[in-house]
Amino acid sequence: MAKQSILTIFLVVFTIRLLNALTIRTFFQADEYWQALEPAHYAVFNTGYLTWEWKQKIRSFLHPLIFAVAYKVCELFNLEYAWVLALPKVFSAFMVTIGEVGIYTWVDTWTGNTRLAQLTLAASLVSAFNWFAITRTFSNTFELVLTAWALNFWPIGSTISSSSGLNFKRFAFSLGLACFSCLVRPTNGVIWLVLGGRLFWVQKSKVSILLLVTLVTTACIIINASVDHWFYGELVFPLLKFLEFNVVQGLSAFYGINSWSFYVVQGVPILLLTLLPFTFHGVYILFGGLITDLTLRKKTHILVEVVCLYLLVFSLIQHKEFRFVYPLKPIFLLLTAISVTRLSKTWNPQILKTVTVAIVGLNIFLGYYFTIIHESGVIEVINVLRTAVLNEGSNYAVKPSIGFLTPCHSTPFQSHFHLDPDTAHIWFLTCEPPLVEQHEPGFVLEEYQDESDEFYADPTGFLDSNFRDISTGLAPEGKYPHDWPKYLVFFEALESTMNGYLGSEHYVPYARLFNSRFHWDERRAGDVIVYKRV
Repeated sequence: MAKQSILTIFLVVFTIRLLNALTIRTFFQADEYWQALEPAHYAVFNTGYLTWEWKQKIRSFLHPLIFAVAYKVCELFNLEYAWVLALPKVFSAFMVTIGEVGIYTWVDTWTGNTRLAQLTLAASLVSAFNWFAITRTFSNTFELVLTAWALNFWPIGSTISSSSGLNFKRFAFSLGLACFSCLVRPTNGVIWLVLGGRLFWVQKSKVSILLLVTLVTTACIIINASVDHWFYGELVFPLLKFLEFNVVQGLSAFYGINSWSFYVVQGVPILLLTLLPFTFHGVYILFGGLITDLTLRKKTHILVEVVCLYLLVFSLIQHKEFRFVYPLKPIFLLLTAISVTRLSKTWNPQILKTVTVAIVGLNIFLGYYFTIIHESGVIEVINVLRTAVLNEGSNYAVKPSIGFLTPCHSTPFQSHFHLDPDTAHIWFLTCEPPLVEQHEPGFVLEEYQDESDEFYADPTGFLDSNFRDISTGLAPEGKYPHDWPKYLVFFEALESTMNGYLGSEHYVPYARLFNSRFHWDERRAGDVIVYKRV
């Protein structure tokens, strides 16, 4: 393929993803901020909040390092606050572009069909879920990018036939990318278990393969350990701690238990949305014998095996989230492209055009609504509070404070506040897992409540026990002591409770920001409300 064509594709995709990243105004899940931007901000500016995962050293800094570089550029060139918000988005858009170009070249390489590669890339760009999620700073996106390029270099010919010679140089490069993807998200190993197992079974040079796998894996672990040593200041192996927490202790269930059918009934359909029927049609084409190219059929069969085992393994894990199956998206997109290729030959052109316009239009609407409108208040409130503190800070006799009476991690933190600790004191309700409590006699995980849980179980009782008496200033006796802040933030669901508790003589409404018309968590439903102390 001509270099110019790849460069053109890269520039087009980067332009689209840069627009995508810079126009996101909404919240998806907390990890976007608290497991990526926040530790990166902490590493560069020495301000921020490290969640328990970082304190317990179960997270690798490999992924946040990308955004730490962006923040370091801001620090070195003393860039304005707007750049602190924007530059990580630019880096993310660039990384995603590399990934999507990787998906394009992977399909082109594996199938030898440039048209199929173009349709796969088009499906990726049209996907509303991708517009909503792919440029966000989740480790799952980084995992997807690494997976796409590892597939690029994977010796698929040698995986399906022993007669194909194994290119050890390309294989080593693929192994390195696959290894890093597993270090970022250990569960990514399921993909390589299928592909690697097949390759090992087919090829005769098993000793050479094992030796190469050992060497590459060792090198990747050393590189990753060096990154983590730089961040933590000591030699640590987060992967082992991650497995201990999630597998040995089983504490991942603390963050929610879902039905075994979650990924089949919700996960994959949400990931694909309007593309789902075409993906299923692609599977039908594959197993219905409609693909005449035997080699292509074998390659695609292997990918379906990857999907099936991946979904099976993840369905056995109690805690589930949509983005956990994100690395499968390139495979789903390829199946979608296979379907569209077939339909373009069998459907009436006018019908195909109408369906295409309808699908693109619906995806644009969904992408716009969920990146600009739905859950926008929890992002906008940070700017409102930051502006208030900076504009009025000098008028306060004491340092201004901000308190969030919301489910934990409902908003970004210092990655968006970007305030010196001396400028304002900011606190929020925490949600620490039972790291200590689990060792106590009679401990039952399902009965454990973190600070956020205790507050929502009995809001007024929690305020009575853990806050100074709002009239007398008498110190609290609870285990989560707080002072009443200058600015108090909560969701609309708590409005009547807070009005009844505070009264108008202590706090007055300061700002009300639209956040959502519907929400899966009733505690976060409605507007974001800010009260200011009188």
